Amino acid sequence: MYRPGGDCGALRVRGGLREYCWFYENLLMRSRAVGSTSSVSLPRSEIDSGLDLLVVGWQERVALPEFSLEGVACKLDSGAAISSLHVQSLRYFRRSGWDWVRFEIGTEFGLLDSPLICESRLFGMKRIQSSSGHLTIRPVVETMLSLGGFHWPVELTLTCRKQMQFPLLVGRNAIEGRCLIDCGRTFLASR
Repeated sequence: MYRPGGDCGALRVRGGLREYCWFYENLLMRSRAVGSTSSVSLPRSEIDSGLDLLVVGWQERVALPEFSLEGVACKLDSGAAISSLHVQSLRYFRRSGWDWVRFEIGTEFGLLDSPLICESRLFGMKRIQSSSGHLTIRPVVETMLSLGGFHWPVELTLTCRKQMQFPLLVGRNAIEGRCLIDCGRTFLASR
């Protein structure tokens, strides 16, 4: 079932702005041919093809255990290259010869009863261009992300997301080779 060079690398969610793969179209055509009007669910054997991908919805709940955060509502977005976490009060400092950042995770999204102060080693700075064309330079940290019983390291930019719907945006760099987004469903891996 794997076809290299497809729109999004067949089963891998890659660089496109669309969360759509050729096999969905094929599967939908097959389901319509037998008269089904319900939503289509891919059998696990058709998804795997030698790749262990976690099927996720476009919205999930994740944990960032190194920041003591659980049940964080997030949007999985293959159109965004890097992930982004809502924070406030960024302060940079040095510890043992390394650059670090201290930040506050606030109560705006209902995650916490009181603000949480976190510290992380600074992984770097990244230029980010928003969908509206606005360019910013953001600090990047590396932390563990937990979703659907799986854990892996991700790079997060730290920024104010209070105008956004979700406190966390999980971009394609974090999910590439690990997850397949079913953009028509939510909470598939975090029920």
